[in-house]
Amino acid sequence: MQEAREQRDRARAARQRTDDAAAAARLKALQADQAVREAYTRAAEFGRDLVDPQREKARGLEAAARELADRLEQLARHLREVDALHDLERGRDHLASAKGKAQEEFTGAETAETNVSEHAKALAQRWSFFFEKRMKATDPQVRSASIDADGFSPLVNGRSFDAQAVAGAVLVRININAMLALRDLMAEVPAILLPGFLLIDSPLSGLGTHGHDREAGEMMLRTLTDCALRPDAQDGVQQVICAVNDPLSEPVSGVREILVGKTVRYIPGLPANLA
Repeated sequence: MQEAREQRDRARAARQRTDDAAAAARLKALQADQAVREAYTRAAEFGRDLVDPQREKARGLEAAARELADRLEQLARHLREVDALHDLERGRDHLASAKGKAQEEFTGAETAETNVSEHAKALAQRWSFFFEKRMKATDPQVRSASIDADGFSPLVNGRSFDAQAVAGAVLVRININAMLALRDLMAEVPAILLPGFLLIDSPLSGLGTHGHDREAGEMMLRTLTDCALRPDAQDGVQQVICAVNDPLSEPVSGVREILVGKTVRYIPGLPANLA
């Protein structure tokens, strides 16, 4: 019995040790569970107090970086636009300067054109004076004669050159008188050299050899002779050559007649290689 009691006591002691160990294990398990709960709580608090604000801050920084990138791109576009605007402004200033110079040149050209036009009108009026004087001297039926200031065509008795006649003595007389009047005008302008050579083919075209036609023809030839004998403003010698069918009825001083035949029409005295 004593041995059984000892075994019972030993068993009780072993069971007590086992119960104590189990209680200690349960305590440690409770403590570990509590530590885990505290760790989760601290992790949650760390995430809530530190990680989440930093994550939110990072999101804000990322959004701000994207916004800054967009603004940077806008600024780059604006800078390119500003450069283009500066180029356009420089081009505008250059064009404005060119426009000013062109306007000055245009104004000068307009003034010069106006001066030339006025000068041309004044010369046309003076030309008209000489033309009317010569026309009245060769034809008593002429009441007025002038030179159109725009087209420089002759007007006789208010009629244009084309309206005078289709051909004949009238047009020839107008042509020659307009040409001689122009020589009269040129003689008044020292800066212009008169042509020293005047060749007229058939100045008596359309005129007969008797009566009024004969008188008109001789007057025309004498007029041309006077044109050749009178010196120009530079005292130059004038020379007039006319081809006519009939010679003058009387010799005229300063006029040389060269007769050619109907079969041999070359001017006598010319070299053979020019005939």
